[in-house]
Amino acid sequence: MLKHSFKIEISETKMEAFLTINVKEGEESKDNKKMPDVEKTLSYLQRYGIKYGINRVAIERMIKKGMIGETVLVAKGLPSISGSDGSVEYFFSTDSGQTKESSNKIHLRKSKLKGRYVEQGEVLARALSPTNGTQGMTVTGEPIKAGVTGSNIYIIAGRNTQFNDEQEHELRATKSGLVTLQGSTVHVDSTYFLKTNVSPSTGDIDFPGDVIILRDVKSGATVQAGGKLEVNGNVEDATLIADGDIKIKGDYTGSGQGKVIAGENIYLRSIENQTAQAEGSIFVNKLCKNANLTAGESLILDYCEGGVIGSNLCAQWSIVLDIVGDKNRTPTAITLMESGDYNKNIEQLEISIDNLREELKDIKFEIETMQKHKNTDFGREMKIPDRMKVARQKRVDRNSEIARLSEELKLLKYNQEKLGQHGSVWIKTKAFPGVKIVIGNTEYNIEDTRGETKFRRIGNEIHSVSPC
Repeated sequence: MLKHSFKIEISETKMEAFLTINVKEGEESKDNKKMPDVEKTLSYLQRYGIKYGINRVAIERMIKKGMIGETVLVAKGLPSISGSDGSVEYFFSTDSGQTKESSNKIHLRKSKLKGRYVEQGEVLARALSPTNGTQGMTVTGEPIKAGVTGSNIYIIAGRNTQFNDEQEHELRATKSGLVTLQGSTVHVDSTYFLKTNVSPSTGDIDFPGDVIILRDVKSGATVQAGGKLEVNGNVEDATLIADGDIKIKGDYTGSGQGKVIAGENIYLRSIENQTAQAEGSIFVNKLCKNANLTAGESLILDYCEGGVIGSNLCAQWSIVLDIVGDKNRTPTAITLMESGDYNKNIEQLEISIDNLREELKDIKFEIETMQKHKNTDFGREMKIPDRMKVARQKRVDRNSEIARLSEELKLLKYNQEKLGQHGSVWIKTKAFPGVKIVIGNTEYNIEDTRGETKFRRIGNEIHSVSPC
């Protein structure tokens, strides 16, 4: 006969069930305090309608400890869960701090200015889908409606970006450049725009693309660009290095510690007490004073308002100036590094190409002749198929050599047209005493004021010739 009673209480939300075990009235003797077994207790809970979330461990502990008259939580429901909203995983630093690092190195590594360079095809951002809500359950086995499903969050493709899938979940760069997040839009720009001065306080810049600085570059700063570099303001004793052109719209002045090096051309408004070196040509349109200019092609200062004073100018191709020196006879050196007779080089290339074309005609005739005999006994005896392979390879080699020499000839003729007559120093307005002109290994000193004059080396002497 049952000597215990069970009391079950269910919370208003039906998410919790509590059990109290009591001794029946009149059965309080010590012998009657033996607890009911676990299975009997579980059976009672189920008969009472407790179907979900029963905590067997709590019931076993309750019975083992003889917890008569104590109320214990023995079942707990499962609450429903609302879905989470979608999110965007950015693979670069953003103002909001959302970021995921990638293995791509930071090219602005020394700069305190924000940004990261990305390669074409690199993943910029990935949209993570929202999650659905999940259904809950009461202790009595009644389902609880699932929570609200999360909302989608979308990536907005900006300049030089595109989605990699129809669902627009993954955004990639269509061009190499600097990636930024502007509002909710991801942009990639191959040109890095700086609206501030560049100085040691902002850090040095090393960017693989083009760089445009809207203000000044201060002393002690270094700016490197894998493409073109343009400074709208002034440049002091700083270092500018670019694989492409360098253009300084302000003045380039200092104490002689500045250095500008370009893989192509340099364009300067004025230069004073500084150094500039270009693989291509250097153009100056206002003043060149106490400067060192070295150009792989030409120096063009024919509209230089303030003239060229106290400077060292050196070029490979030609030098065109407006006014050189001053009334104080300030030493100014102009050096033209001759690389041989240019017209002769063009002529030699044309002869080499013609010779190769004649050789190709002979090879063609040889192949056609062998083709007629390759399947005959004579052809097999003379191993004509093997000899034809050699001849065909020779034809490929000669065509490749013609293509290479033709490109070289094309470039020489283009430069001749673009840069003018090779091997001349042309002073268009005036040259003062104190100016020294060196062409190759021959030196010429201007002893009196000259008007428009063009200098060329003829034999072992430098002569003034007609500018026309």
